[in-house]
Amino acid sequence: MRPVLIAPLALLALPACDTNTIDFAIAPNPVAFGQVDFAVEMPTDGYAPIATSLTNNGTKTVTLTLEDWDSDYLCVQGYSHDNLPGVMAPVDPGAAYVLNIAVCGYLPGERGTEVDTNVTIGTDSTPSTFPIPVTFTPLMSGGDTG
Repeated sequence: MRPVLIAPLALLALPACDTNTIDFAIAPNPVAFGQVDFAVEMPTDGYAPIATSLTNNGTKTVTLTLEDWDSDYLCVQGYSHDNLPGVMAPVDPGAAYVLNIAVCGYLPGERGTEVDTNVTIGTDSTPSTFPIPVTFTPLMSGGDTG
């Protein structure tokens, strides 16, 4: 709350608007890969990359950073997990930033079980971070359940 001078020496606290609050639409949300078959060799950019659009529905330009993702499961095209945070770009109101997310692995015993993880995006506003939810089910077409 910000005090506002009403009369000499009289103060009244009025709620102030938070002009730093952002409004981003994520599409698709969640990033759902469905079943991912690990029987074939992994492509350079990972299995079945999905272009994920982050659209700024707010009224101010927001700078985005790629803060983190679980590298046991995912890879993000154009970014190295060793160089986080990764500056993405300033995104003007009405504009979008596209992030290509792919599945790159799974942990032992997870075949046939849906994996829930996320990619964390940082901002120079409020909130300071937000997640992009990601789901997939690892499979091996040969029927191995390991």
